[in-house]
Amino acid sequence: MIKKILPYTPVALMLVILITVTVLFNYEKGRNSYILFFPLDTMNGSNAEMRDVYRSSDKDRRLEIFINELILGPVSLKMNSFIPSGTKIRSFIWNDDVLYLDMNKEFIRDTASIPLDYEARISILKRNIQFNFPKIREISLTVEGQVPGSEYFGLSEE
Repeated sequence: MIKKILPYTPVALMLVILITVTVLFNYEKGRNSYILFFPLDTMNGSNAEMRDVYRSSDKDRRLEIFINELILGPVSLKMNSFIPSGTKIRSFIWNDDVLYLDMNKEFIRDTASIPLDYEARISILKRNIQFNFPKIREISLTVEGQVPGSEYFGLSEE
C-alpha cells in the first residue's frame, strides 16, 4: 500500500504548496508598500519614507489606510508631520480618476508643531496621493464640506 502512495507524495506536496501560495496572495494576506513624503525638520524640502501596510483587495480601503498612515506621521525623527493630530477622514468618493476627499476641521488648524499653512498641507497631501495612486488625476479636498480658501469658507468653533 505504501509503495503505491509513495510515488505521488512529491506531486501532492507541490500541489499543497501551490494552493497555499495562491490563497495567501488572493485573500488580503501580505503587505502593500507605499512611499510617503514628509517635510524635513528645516521645512526646506521633503524626504520620502517607505511604509508597508496591510494589503486589501478593495481600492477604497487601500486609499483609506494610506491616508491614515499619512495622518500618523513619519517614523524618522528628521521629518515632520504635515497633518495635525486629531485629523480624521470624514468621507471620500473615488470615482474613476477623480477623488473627492472631506476632512474634519482639525486638518486646517494652526499648531505650533506644524508651521505650514493649509495650502501647503493640501499640496503635500495631493502629491502623496497622486504619487502612490497614479490613477487619480484630480483631487477635490474639502474641510467639513467646504472648500478651504473660498470666499464663503468658515468653520464654527464647536
